[in-house]
Amino acid sequence: MKPGGAIAKGDALVASEAPGLQTELRRVEAKLAELKAEYDAEFAVNRTKAEIVQDKIEGERSKLELIRKRVDDLVAHAGADGLFVAPEATDMPGRYYRKGEALGYVIGKAATHARVVLRQDAIGQLRLDVDRVRMRLSEQVGAIFEGKVVREIPGGDENLPSPALATQGGGEIATDPRETKSAKALQRVFQLEVELAGADDRINGFGQRVYVRFEHRSEPLGFQWYRSVRQLFLTSFNV
Repeated sequence: MKPGGAIAKGDALVASEAPGLQTELRRVEAKLAELKAEYDAEFAVNRTKAEIVQDKIEGERSKLELIRKRVDDLVAHAGADGLFVAPEATDMPGRYYRKGEALGYVIGKAATHARVVLRQDAIGQLRLDVDRVRMRLSEQVGAIFEGKVVREIPGGDENLPSPALATQGGGEIATDPRETKSAKALQRVFQLEVELAGADDRINGFGQRVYVRFEHRSEPLGFQWYRSVRQLFLTSFNV
């Protein structure tokens, strides 16, 4: 199945190859055929020996059933209706995958959420007063979607959920250059989950970048200046 297309539950998505497993399958099938021929030959002349051969046949049948199940599992099927997305589809041919490793995703009809990261100096105002949330997808910058904050991840820390949010990945969060294992912001950040309204049928990929705009109610300039000075104070003293 080509990634990006609509799929139904049960559709085949990805087929893997295991040459060693196919070889074992043929070996067991040949062994089973050999035992069946031996059983037929012994049945008329030696029932006791035929029963011994029959026990071997049952053992090979159980082994064959297990191998066939493993062969069937080489083809991944969709567990639900939705959109099939494989972020690394171009790199998949010829690549080795371990059992249980993710090959792709089936995006169903559930609401689509975006993970948003805010600096410490912006989280306070967002908690107090948000009038509207509007969003643009990186692949459809001309389309504007309404959004809704559904959850704030408790607490804040310096770890970014994705390197794409750092300045090196095209984002706006400055990170510690000494940190090599993960993207770590220089200042504490807060994470939100924002639900996209009406974008499900137009999303072309899993994990794409989203631009979010939080709009606040209008307020007098005096309040704006006070808030700016307060934020500067809190940032300077790392409160």
